[in-house]
Amino acid sequence: MNRWRVDGTIRILLGANVICALWKL
Repeated sequence: MNRWRVDGTIRILLGANVICALWKL
């Protein structure tokens, strides 16, 4: 279990969602 990898993937997914939301706005 690598917490660093999990945190990295979650941050990337959250970042992508934020970018998509900004683009929709």
